[in-house]
Amino acid sequence: TPVRSAAAGRVVQAGPFGGYGNYVCLAHAQVRGQQMTTCYAHLSQILVRKGQVIPVGDYLGRVGSTGASTGPHLHFEVRLGGRPTDPRQWL
Repeated sequence: TPVRSAAAGRVVQAGPFGGYGNYVCLAHAQVRGQQMTTCYAHLSQILVRKGQVIPVGDYLGRVGSTGASTGPHLHFEVRLGGRPTDPRQWL
């Protein structure tokens, strides 16, 4: 299953990252004065590289089960100012 970016941004991390397995993190425009990032983990395949600028909806990778995972799924995180926040408003 393909994984697409929730918003336009720049890839700040792409590769293995401990228990997250294959991991991609994008930096986006500020929201309410805070840096917004989205992160996508446990990917079976990464299709982007660090520094790459990504439009909204572009392919980042494929769902997988890498890292500390018991089955294929996508771990999706939104952070504001470095703190995890409820991602529902960006879905």
